[in-house]
Formats: sequence, structure tokens, C-alpha cells
Amino acid sequence: MQNQIALIQIVSEQTMQNVLSLIAFKPAKVIYLITKPVEDRVEWIVKATEQAGVSCQYEKIVMKKMPAIDESFRTTFDAIRRGKGCNLTPIVNFTGGTKMISIGAYSAARENKVPSVYVDTERECFINGGTGNMPCNLNLDSLWDETFRKSNRKITVPVILRANGIQGEMYSALAYSNEIYKAAECLFTIYQDNKKRDGIIAEIRNKLSGKDRLILPRQLMETGIKAGFFKCENDKCFISSNNPFSHDRLFLSFFEGLWLEFFVMGQLISTNKFSDIQRGVKYLAKEWDILAVDSTKLYFFSCKSGKNFELSHIYEVANDAQSLGGRFTKKYLCCHRLNKSIQLMENIRKLEEITGVKVLSGDDLMHITKFL
Repeated sequence: MQNQIALIQIVSEQTMQNVLSLIAFKPAKVIYLITKPVEDRVEWIVKATEQAGVSCQYEKIVMKKMPAIDESFRTTFDAIRRGKGCNLTPIVNFTGGTKMISIGAYSAARENKVPSVYVDTERECFINGGTGNMPCNLNLDSLWDETFRKSNRKITVPVILRANGIQGEMYSALAYSNEIYKAAECLFTIYQDNKKRDGIIAEIRNKLSGKDRLILPRQLMETGIKAGFFKCENDKCFISSNNPFSHDRLFLSFFEGLWLEFFVMGQLISTNKFSDIQRGVKYLAKEWDILAVDSTKLYFFSCKSGKNFELSHIYEVANDAQSLGGRFTKKYLCCHRLNKSIQLMENIRKLEEITGVKVLSGDDLMHITKFL
């Protein structure tokens, strides 16, 4: 249900403060104060909030590229007048934009004695600007505490991606059975031995037809049968034609390296920290392994299961994560095994500090909670 509010929003490069306030206030109308360089962000915000189940009428007021305080003041003053003209209560969200724009918007709210709000996404709270009285139907105590938490529950990976202009294909972690995650955990242990790893992959590759008996470690056969990868006939193990990844290439990929994504997802699920976890996120020519959401924060996980590790992978993760959720995105590079030579670890720690990417391997992945 919409509230009789005209929400006045400053639009900037970052859009989550706009999305969160829209979800919280559920206004009847939004008036966006924009400059030409960020005009496309309005469409991103609209699509993100629609994804979260909130939609409303909106209009845009365009300011100069670098408006001074007085122009921002006049523009916000006009937006307040328009909101009142629709018999709505104006609320000014003075988050975002340059300091000049924010100061002008806040000053106009104070001059008109209308309520205002600042959205602190880092500290995860709404801050009352104190410029006017909130509508009676909005419980003030609830708004600044519980409403922020309720708003967060609607923030999913697709919502954050749309808020950043991205609409991609993806697969929810909840779409897979718990047995598949157990199979991935089994491979994590067995693949500590490279010879066993290479032997298992060769065995499966050579018997993809499903007609020949598989010779595999007993623990893997047992977990693989429960997960639906294999079938047992007359005490013999074969590849199941009805396995969760029916396409031969995808089935083989699981044992070659995709298993690490499932292992990491299983670890993330076990933390009960994340409201949404998605894998295989595809957008244009890009594909990202795992994206997860905790509150308003996006977590980016890239998985490397092979033997070859290059420092350039750290930069790749940093760049991709930045393009998805901005500077607040938490970034991880997950490696099954890492040659922890003194020189390599020194180089990794330096790059971690520069890029903000955390490199996890081996026992780190088994105890991932302490790195989140």
C-alpha cells in the first residue's frame, strides 16, 4: 500500500540509498533531482524497486552538471511545491550527489519545514534530518530501526544488480539439493591429492555414456548416488542419465571445477548470514561465479579450482566486483589449493591491501565465517 508521500530524491552514481528509501517509504510519487550524467540511473532505480515489489509514479527535474547550493535549493524548493500541489507530504532524501547538492536540498527542506532523511548504507540506518514532522502514519521509532531491517529483506542479488544497470541470468543456491553440496564437500577433501583428482576426472570423462562401470572412491560413490550423479545396479556404479546436470559438458564441469562453487555456496548457506545467494550470473559476455547479499551489502566470490594461480586474478576480481556493486562490495578469490611460498604470500597480502580482495584457500574455506 502506498503512503501519501512525495519522495524527493537526489540521484548520483550510487543508487542503493534511493532504492532503500523507496522500499521503506512506499511513496505515491517520486521526484528525482538529477544531472544529465546520471539521468540513466533513474531507470535503474525504477527497475530495481519494481524487482523488490515497489512501484509508483515519478518525474525528473534536471539540474546543471555541477549545480551550486542555490540551484539545488531552488530545485528542491520547486519539487516540494509540486509534491504539495498533489496533496502529498514531501519528504526530502538528501543522500547522494555532491555536498553542494545535498546542502541545498537539506536547506530547502528546513526552509519549508518538511521532513527529510539521510540513508546511511554503510552503518545501515536511516537518519532523521529533523527539518519537519514525519506523517503520523509513519511510526518514527519503527522507521529508523525496524523499517531499515524490513527494507533489507527485499534486497536481493537481482535488485542490487538492477540498481547498477545490470539484468542478468542466474541460479539460486536454493535450487539445488543439500546432497549436491555434500558431494562438493566430499570432492574438496578428496581433491587435496592431485593424483586422485586427475584420476577421478579421467574416469568420469571416459565413461560419460553411462554404460561403463565407474571405479571411484567409496565415499564419492555414496555421496554421488545420494546427489543423483550416479546410480547403483548390482553393486556397480554408473553415471545416472537423470543426474542434476544432465548435459554431458555441465556434468563433467562439476567434477572438473564447478564443484568448488558449490562447496563455497554450501559454506555460505551454513552461516545463515545471507538473505540471497546466486551462482552462474551471466551478463553480456561476462559470467560471475557467486554473488550473495547480507543486508544491503553485495558479496562477490570468484572460484579457482585449478592448479594455476596468477596474481592477475586478484585484479580481475577487484574490477568485476567494482562494476557490480560499487566500492562497498566485499570481494573474495577462493582457491582450492595454493602454493603458499613466502614470496607468493607476501605479494598476495600486498595486493589484498591495495584491491580489498581477500584470497581464501584450504582451511580458510572450511572456516569462511571469520573472513566475512
